[in-house]
Amino acid sequence: MAGLQGFREYARVDDDDAGLNGQLLASIEYLKGAGVPEQKENKLYDLLVYMIALNWYDTRGVTITGTLVNSIPFGATNILLQLRERLS
Repeated sequence: MAGLQGFREYARVDDDDAGLNGQLLASIEYLKGAGVPEQKENKLYDLLVYMIALNWYDTRGVTITGTLVNSIPFGATNILLQLRERLS
């Protein structure tokens, strides 16, 4: 199950539990809204949660005028579609 300790190890960040946890929970909610419910014991789901959460963590507070920024990182869309396909 995607959790704070696993995300900390994935992100290689040790000292910002509040920030990491906020991004982690937001990515889980994002996936629910995208049709992928929380999944336990699914490494692909965990990876997707961590990819999205780390992208959002790394780009928090960044504003780039005149540039399109993806809400999820490269490769994450393919994983999301694969997980959603398994549910149908």
